[in-house]
Amino acid sequence: MTIGAIKEELQQREGISVQQQRLLFRGQNLNDQTTIETAHIQAGEVLHMVLALRAGF
Repeated sequence: MTIGAIKEELQQREGISVQQQRLLFRGQNLNDQTTIETAHIQAGEVLHMVLALRAGF
């Protein structure tokens, strides 16, 4: 599964647009083409989501 696919799932479940999401793992920003396997993300580990705010709020 790619990070982009995870972002799409979050958009469907939580209504947060993919463009606003930034996913981090161990302090590193994950790009959309990265897979959970290549990022060495194991079951039970935590991804952090940061929202990118639009200018003008």
